[in-house]
Amino acid sequence: MKEVSLKLSIDEANAVLNALGNLPFVQVNQLINKIQLQAGQQLNGNGSGNGEDSSQKKEKVK
Repeated sequence: MKEVSLKLSIDEANAVLNALGNLPFVQVNQLINKIQLQAGQQLNGNGSGNGEDSSQKKEKVK
């Protein structure tokens, strides 16, 4: 599958996640998790993809 890279501000990413949160969980759960994981890695300066917990970062995607 081809991938697309997007650049969004934290507020924009949160707006996307909030909109996805209004859809049925079963349809969007994996997408929400993927967005949160990638955003957390970027905010932590960790592009290695090791799944580190991003909950301790001051600015984070909800």
